Amino acid sequence: MLPLMIMAIEDENDKAFMTWLYLQYRRLIYSEIRKVVGDGDEAEDLLQSAVE
Repeated sequence: MLPLMIMAIEDENDKAFMTWLYLQYRRLIYSEIRKVVGDGDEAEDLLQSAVE
């Protein structure tokens, strides 16, 4: 699921870029977050915050 902040972007080019960026690097960012905080909802929340 895409973060709500990406969905709120009005400019279609910016939205497309942020969607690509999120999909390209989501796994990498998430794995780094899990190294610090472990599994759970907190890791997903931090991922969303990092994208913002």
